[in-house]
Amino acid sequence: MNSKTNLVFALSLFVLTPVFAQSPKPGSVAAKQLVTEKELGRKGPWGEPGAPKKSPPVNISVNCNLTTGPNTTITGAIAHLNPLGAWVLSVSGACKENVVIQSFENISIIAQPGASITDPSGGNLDVVDVFDAHEFSLQGFTISGSVGCSDFSLCRFSGNTIQSPTGPGVTIRRSRASFQSDVLQNNNGRGLNVLSGSTAVLIGVTIQNNAAAGVAAFWGSSLIAANLVAQNNGGVGGIRISDHSSLRLIDSTLTANLNAGVFLDSSSEAELEDSATFNLISGNGGSGVVLGDLSFANFQGADQITGNNLGNPGGVDVYCGPQFSATRGALANIGGGTTNCTEP
Repeated sequence: MNSKTNLVFALSLFVLTPVFAQSPKPGSVAAKQLVTEKELGRKGPWGEPGAPKKSPPVNISVNCNLTTGPNTTITGAIAHLNPLGAWVLSVSGACKENVVIQSFENISIIAQPGASITDPSGGNLDVVDVFDAHEFSLQGFTISGSVGCSDFSLCRFSGNTIQSPTGPGVTIRRSRASFQSDVLQNNNGRGLNVLSGSTAVLIGVTIQNNAAAGVAAFWGSSLIAANLVAQNNGGVGGIRISDHSSLRLIDSTLTANLNAGVFLDSSSEAELEDSATFNLISGNGGSGVVLGDLSFANFQGADQITGNNLGNPGGVDVYCGPQFSATRGALANIGGGTTNCTEP
């Protein structure tokens, strides 16, 4: 297994491995330290003497198709939960609500087959909005509406289809997020926003048919994508990286986007890497990769960046704008595509 394969395997562990807080084993150094802290009268992180005792996650069933009973909405079930506990909500039915997760230590919301959540606010609120959550997971839903993750939260998404008729699909602000096998499509804006110093890891994700760019990272944010498919997106195209943000793109396919496959500007940078296969950036309306305003791209493998500029026949596949953009490998590692970039 080479180093790049190890990288993708490590990223998959980041996405798949749930984090449930556990008490230290009796007799361990950590346990002895906690005992010492209790003896000294020190307080734990939530104001109680010593460290708080953690319990295994508690499973709660929610059925949105019912009209009576204790748990007919996700919001109603959450209202009775201790934010410091660990919870798993197993959800059935067609839920019509705007769910807010705030200051929870550990909570997962998992769809049973066919479960969905639809926005009843007409686009005024997110369908799911997460704030200040130490560990949040959303799995397997069809979501009609937008999703937010902000205020230094950690959000994990897997197997969801997210589509919003009124705006962007998912927005990450000042937080970390992972996506695995999700579909972000048919949003009336970007499929995914990664903003304000956030980090997002995407593995096996499809982002398609969005009115604006498929995914965008702004203001010092970081995007890592392996086996991403970004196709038929509007705006600047498949991926936009701007304002001192960064991209690592691995074994991904960017095609049939309205403009560029990847658009870099405002002192941003990208690493295009190969692991099991290669990056295929072809058949886009503009250039495959566009660099502007002090941005940099490193083409490290045997990528295929050719056959672009369908809307501008004769245009280059990798385009360097006049504002001192820079590349390494664009002359040799883009599969025979054309470029106006110069390298020493």
